[in-house]
Amino acid sequence: MQRCSSRNPQAADFQLALATADLSAITALISFLKKVQIQHIINSGAEKNYRLAELLRNEYTQVSDLYNDIEKMVGELESRRIVQDALREFQPEVALNRVEAGDLAQIQRVNKNLMRQLQSKTIMLGTIPEDHSVTECRRRGQNYLFSGVFSTHLAPSYTLELDLKGLKSL
Repeated sequence: MQRCSSRNPQAADFQLALATADLSAITALISFLKKVQIQHIINSGAEKNYRLAELLRNEYTQVSDLYNDIEKMVGELESRRIVQDALREFQPEVALNRVEAGDLAQIQRVNKNLMRQLQSKTIMLGTIPEDHSVTECRRRGQNYLFSGVFSTHLAPSYTLELDLKGLKSL
C-alpha cells in the first residue's frame, strides 16, 4: 500500500473495497479507507488552498485529526468547506466476502462501524456467501477447481462448463 501524502499525487480513489467480516480484516479495511479518505480530500482541491495544503503535508491518518488542526486556525472557513464537501462526496462501496447466508445483523454491524469510524456514508453493495465446499477442499488439501466438488452458488450449466474446461486443459 502506498503512503498517503500530498507528495503522492498518483494515488487514486477506488471503486470497490472487498473484505471478510472478521475483526482483523475490518480493522485493516478501516485503516485503508481512512488513507483513501485523506487522499480524496487532497484530490478534491485541497492543494489550491495554501493553508490546507500546508496542513495536509503532515500526512494525517484520520480526518478527525485534520479537523482538529483546522479548528485551531482562525478564519479558515474555506478549508473547512473543502474538507466537508470532500467528505460528503466520499462514499466508499464495500462488499463482504465469506458471510453466512442471511446474516443481516453482521452486515449491519460492519456498516455501522465503518460509518462511525470514517464519519462518512458507506454503501454496502452486498455479500459473497461463505462457500463451505471451498473450505472442505482446502481442509483436504485439494484444488477446488479439479476436486469434483462444486459450489451450490454456481449454476449447474456453469459448473459443467467449468468442469469440462478444466479437464481439457490437463
